[in-house]
Amino acid sequence: HKAIHYKDVEVVKVLLQNGADPRLACTRGGPPGTLEILMNDTWSPCPLMVGVLLDAGALLVSVEFATKLCQIGGSTSSLIELVLNKHLDVHCTYSGVIRFTLFTDATILHIAASEGDPDLLEAIISRAPNLLQASVMGMTVSSGTRPPPGPRPVPNGQSAEGWYDTYLPLNLALKSHNAANAKYLLQCGSKTDRASFELVWEDAC
Repeated sequence: HKAIHYKDVEVVKVLLQNGADPRLACTRGGPPGTLEILMNDTWSPCPLMVGVLLDAGALLVSVEFATKLCQIGGSTSSLIELVLNKHLDVHCTYSGVIRFTLFTDATILHIAASEGDPDLLEAIISRAPNLLQASVMGMTVSSGTRPPPGPRPVPNGQSAEGWYDTYLPLNLALKSHNAANAKYLLQCGSKTDRASFELVWEDAC
């Protein structure tokens, strides 16, 4: 942990070669080691350090953290290829809260549209072009609240479509005021829907 904190890549390599396990919890106690925990105290993580830890088996469990990692180093970052090729399945769906909206089946492109950049979007779309038009349902939640696990209830007499909002990746880019991502998704051929225009209208008012 100390070597990671001080960004000493060579020392970390030596420790890993001699049996250090990046998946173990800190000896002072705590949850099992994950890449996010290992990098927690490190500002501006070094791409080389991240790559070394991932190659050594460090656990990458947070899609949001993975999205941030992929933006280190810009379009020349080797982390985009490493993370998408070996550590994240672009065809899986994920649950969680993005911009105060709860999703149970968001794609990685939805998350990247909100939190990533055009370089990451390009890498994802090149691997799974069908995600560009993927529409998923989300429910607005209050700031700071943690929704209970399990499927979200739908009031009696109402359809899920009437209770939840639907989101294209484009709509999450718009909701996050990420103009660069929204522009890129439109250039790639993203369709628009009523929610897209409502988000643009709200942003203009």
